[in-house]
Amino acid sequence: MANFVADEDVHHIIVRCFRNFGELSEKKFKLVYYSSWTPGSIEIEDQLLLTLMKLTMNCKDADLAVRFNVSETTVSNIVNTLISALY
Repeated sequence: MANFVADEDVHHIIVRCFRNFGELSEKKFKLVYYSSWTPGSIEIEDQLLLTLMKLTMNCKDADLAVRFNVSETTVSNIVNTLISALY
């Protein structure tokens, strides 16, 4: 249980960082998605969770698409974009 809490805290910290970058200077930092794509209804928290699940559990895009109710292309765009942003 302790690991879950720590992981959840890290998740919230990273999400806050993404949001703060955007709020501090929208002109300096903007999360630009691959292929000029924009996320529809999936929030940044879920995008980050999806990316972390891909990295830590090696989930297939099809599996993540079903879990988050999005297309496989959306999963791929989110993962590629957030990995680049985190790097």
